[in-house]
This record gives sequence, structure tokens and C-alpha cells, in this order.
Amino acid sequence: MEKDPAKRYANATELLKDLHSLEQDLRIPQIRGSPPGSRLLNRPLIRRIALATIIFCLVASGLLLFQRQRPTETRAFAERNWILLTDFENATGDPIFDQTLNEGLTLALQQSRHVNVYPRSQTFEALKRMARKNVDRIDESTGREICQRENLQVLVTGSIRRSGDNYQVTLRALEPINGTLLFAEREEFDKKEELFTKVDSLALRVRERLGEPDKRIEIHARPLAKVTTRSMKALQHYSQASDAHNRGETESARVQLLGALSLDPNFAMAHQLLAEVYELLGDPTKREEHFQRAYDLRHTLTDRERNMIEASYYADQGHMEKAVEMLKVLIGLYPDDLGGRKLLASCYRELGQLSKAIIELHHVIRLHPTDAHANGSMVILLARANNSKQAIEMYQKAKAVGVRTPELDWGLGLAYLGVGNLNEARRQFHFLEQSEGAYQVIGEIYNVRTTLYEGKFSETIHKLGAGIAKDQKSSNKQPEMLRRYLLANIFHLTGDSELVAEQLQPILSGKLIDLASDDIRRAGALFARIGKIDKAVALLNELQRRVKDAPTYFRKSCYFNLKGEISLAKDDPRDAIQSFLNADAELPWYVSHHGLARAYEESGDLKNASAEWQKVLDARGEILQDGFPPEWILAHLELARIQSRMNNREAARDNYQRFLQIWQQADAIPIREEATREWNQLIKEGGKNVLDQH
Repeated sequence: MEKDPAKRYANATELLKDLHSLEQDLRIPQIRGSPPGSRLLNRPLIRRIALATIIFCLVASGLLLFQRQRPTETRAFAERNWILLTDFENATGDPIFDQTLNEGLTLALQQSRHVNVYPRSQTFEALKRMARKNVDRIDESTGREICQRENLQVLVTGSIRRSGDNYQVTLRALEPINGTLLFAEREEFDKKEELFTKVDSLALRVRERLGEPDKRIEIHARPLAKVTTRSMKALQHYSQASDAHNRGETESARVQLLGALSLDPNFAMAHQLLAEVYELLGDPTKREEHFQRAYDLRHTLTDRERNMIEASYYADQGHMEKAVEMLKVLIGLYPDDLGGRKLLASCYRELGQLSKAIIELHHVIRLHPTDAHANGSMVILLARANNSKQAIEMYQKAKAVGVRTPELDWGLGLAYLGVGNLNEARRQFHFLEQSEGAYQVIGEIYNVRTTLYEGKFSETIHKLGAGIAKDQKSSNKQPEMLRRYLLANIFHLTGDSELVAEQLQPILSGKLIDLASDDIRRAGALFARIGKIDKAVALLNELQRRVKDAPTYFRKSCYFNLKGEISLAKDDPRDAIQSFLNADAELPWYVSHHGLARAYEESGDLKNASAEWQKVLDARGEILQDGFPPEWILAHLELARIQSRMNNREAARDNYQRFLQIWQQADAIPIREEATREWNQLIKEGGKNVLDQH
């Protein structure tokens, strides 16, 4: 009944305690000087007693009812159910509490293996689907709406207030649909520095109220100050940076994180997030600096955060097998960790284990059907695994639940490209070109890949040249190398070795340390194919140095594949076969099969050559995503030629036909004209022209 909310009781237990005290104090006194046997009652006191008695009875009965209902409400929260934390109201007038309380409570609760805290990043995704723009705070009303849309079981909200020198934190857990109060908790403290301790206490009581066993709480409950930072201001900067990052405000996030680290240089989580920010800003040096610092400080974090950083570190170094081991430990402890499962899917993808990657993403989508990254990655992976029909269905399901992300358009474009629907593929890649940043570049490159698929090389030469000039202007090294690789392949296919060398020369004249191992392998392979063996060997030596420095499966695969190309260029197919087999043992990759097919053919082993060309054809999604698309088209021609030599004319006709159908409108390059002559000769010898019948 107090006008000032800060002076009100936080819960019925505290009120009941005071009423018990009042009951003891309010005794009806005997008035001195009264006649024996008579009592003169004080009427105001009677009214006070009556009022106290009524209140006492009402509160006691209400509290009894609450105590009877509370266990039922607690049992309604099943293990691994989800809660959403709103932004706590700061009524103290002190901005230091803005977001600090909410961030601290989130981090403390995330140590639980019983309670799942809905990620802040997912909250911002939900707001986008709700068409809520410029939302800086998640209040109770918005929180309840998000819970209902995302099927979250409990909403936790609250406030912090000040009364004199005393701070009061009140926390309420609500049933999201009707707003029923499930339970409430309260903490008081005199000094700001006590906030973290009080947040720890609140988190423990919330976990207990939601049914987590005491023994498990004891094991997984490290003090907040020891696993984050002792600086409230640093934690506030981190929280604001995290929100800015989730909103796509990269530069604002960078400034806030630098502010956090100026206050606490050993704040590991701030280093980790800043590494992600610098990656988005295209600064690999600073990204590496802060990522390494986060890894060095990982022992100051919770088990959950430490496992995630270690797994990310191994993945970043190319040690995917070790990363997978760490992520399995993480998911064993926290089965619903979305970030862990998404990173595990990425590692499996890098290892070529697409089916396992798809399983992990299915788990994420089952938990959160609207997870944008998981849905986008799933569509891309399905297209890569040649499951284009499933990819299209997954795209439609994601759109139906309101998911919007450029990754979906990218994946759908790849799926349409995989089934040869080039118009729809271009349409999706055009959507990407209308985006900003990295997705705009992806849209440009995949539109070029689609044109290359048709064999229209003269049309793509100008586009790739313009793209290279733009990349150089913006110092965007990775897309520049990819465009040069595609352009050099065109010149190699059209028989202009000088132009091939011209596109590859910047790789040798630049800093090799700035290039990815695959860029070096690609350049070396083309140098070998045009007879520039000395330059190919120079790049092989760089890969050998990298393998010695860090013998990851990917680096070793790049090394052996390039070694095989050099052996082929030296007319040593036997050594080439062994090198490509070594590469395939490191990583099952279409590049090794492409090399083996040529090496077996060169050695006269047509049976194995035929089998390897078929493996290249089976890697359609992989080639269309990562390679030179004409390689997949040309594999039909190469297989047809071998089948013809093996007198398997029916199979040869099918592959010649497939090749010429796809390249009906292709440029008149020599290899297409040769294939047409070979086809006509085969038909002349074997009967009807099957192509004309279609």
C-alpha cells in the first residue's frame, strides 16, 4: 500500500514476518488506576488490532495457498526447458545498472544444465520477424509475446530500485501466456560492488525454484566475478556491444568492446567477441590477436564458455578433429547449446561429413525452427550434398515460419543450379547482389558461376575483370583470389597460357602468408598444367612449410594434391596417383578424384579412370559451390571418351549427350567443337542421333 514502490514488501513472506512481530507487540494493556475487575479499552488500539488481525488472516491464508501452489508451478518446468530474460527496469537513476543486472544474471544462469536461457541473438531475430524496429529494451509485454511466438516456458523480469543508501533487486518469474506469477525473489545490498554476489544468489534461487537438484547447482555454479569481469562498467560495455553486434551495428560493438577491455584487459569474453567483430570488419591481424588472447584466458571462464573457445580455436587452426572432440564434450554437458551444435555442423562440413553436419543442424532447427543461421546453412548443405529437392523444401519451410536471411537465397540458388534451373538460380543470386557486404560479393560470384555453367566464357571475362578491380580498390583479398582463379581457368580452357600466368602472377609477387592454402594449391595446379613447373614447385614449398608448421588435414590435402599435379606435369602418373591417394586419405574431396581420374587415364588404367570420373560427377554440389563449374560439365565428356575407348558405347552416348545438351548455347571453344565431332562419329558408327530426338 506504500505510494513509493521501493518501500513496499517484495513478497508475502516478509509481510507475514512483520505481522507476527506486530502480534507480539500489540497486547491489550490493563489501565492503571481502574477499578478492580474493570478494563478500559483504547478504541484506536482496538481498530489497529482488528485491522492487523484481518490482514494477518488474509495474508496467512494467501501465503498458504501460494505455498501449496508453488510446487505445482515448479514441476511444470521440465529439465532443459527455456526461459527468456527481459531487460530489468533500472529505477535507481544510476546508469551503471543499465543492462548490467540482466547480463550478469544471464551469464550466471547459463552455467545451469537444467535451465536453458534463450540467447539474446535469437531474441533480436524474433524482433525482426515481428517487424519490430529500433527496439532497444525487451520489456515484459514484448517478452511475453516473444515467449508465446517461440514457445518458451518462463519469462523472467524484474527491477532494481534505490531507497536511501539501500539497493533492492526484485525478480519475478511469470507464465508467459496469462502472466501468472510463478515465484518472486528479492535481494538487498548497500554497495554497488555487491551486485555480482547478489546476482549469483538470485541465479541459484531461480535454478532451485525451477527444479534443478541442489547437488548439480553446487557443481555448476562459479561466482560471476570469477568467470566474467570484476568491473561492472566493463560488463555493461560488453552487454551493449553484444546487443549492437546482434543488431548488425559492427562499429558500435567494436567501440564498446574496446571500452570494456580498457577497464579489464583480462576480460576473455570481450576478447572473443571483439575477434568476431574484427572478422566482420575484414581485419584478420586484429581478429587473430584478440582470438588468441581469449584462448589464453579461457581458464577464467565457465566450463561452457571454455569448451566453446577451445573448440573455436582448434577449428580456426584447422584441427577439425580436435574441435569435434571438444564440441562433443560441450554438447554432452549442454545438449541444447545452439552455438556449439552450429559450430559442430560447420566442422563436420569441413571434414566432408555432410550427413553428420545435417543431423546437427536438424537438432538446432527442432529446438528453434526460426534460427536463421541454421536454416540457411541447412539449405546450403543439402544443395552441396546433391539433395536439391530437400533443399528447396527446407527453404519453403523456413520462409513459412518467417525466417529471412541471405543464406536462404544463396542455398536456394545453389539448389536450382544443381538441378539445372538456371533462371531461378540467377534470380536468387540477384537477390544476394542487392545485399550489402560479403553477400553482395557472393551474389556476384555465383551469378558468374551460373554463366560459366552454360559455357558462356566471353560474357564472364569482363565481369570477373571488373570484380577484380573492385576487390583491389577495397583491399578485399579473398574474393580477388577467387575471381582470378575462375578467370585463369577460362583462359586455360580456351588455350591462352600467357593470360593464365598473368592472372596467377600476383599470387607469386604478393605475400604468400596472406593467402589461404587452397588459393596456393589452385594457383600451383594451374601453373603445372601450363608447364610452369618451377612456379608450381615454389608454391608447393610454401605448402610444405605450412604443413610442417601445423600439419592439419586440409593443409596436407592441399600439399598432396598440388604434388600430384606437378607429377602429372612431369609425365609421372605413378607418383601422381600415390600423391592424389594420399590427399584423398586426408580429405575426401572432388579435387583428389579429378586428379586421380587424369592420372589413371595417363597410366592406361581406364577402369579406375572411369570410376574416378564418376566420383567427380557425384560431387556435383561440391564443384558448383567451390570449384570451377565447367569441371563438372567436362567430366561428362571425359567419362564419355573413356567409355567409348572401353567399347561401352551406350554409356558413352549418354555422357556425350549430357555434355552437349548443357552446352548447347556455349561459346565455340575448341573442346566443344572436338566433342561435337566425336559425338557425330559415334552416332555414325552406332546408328540414330539420340540428341536430335530430344
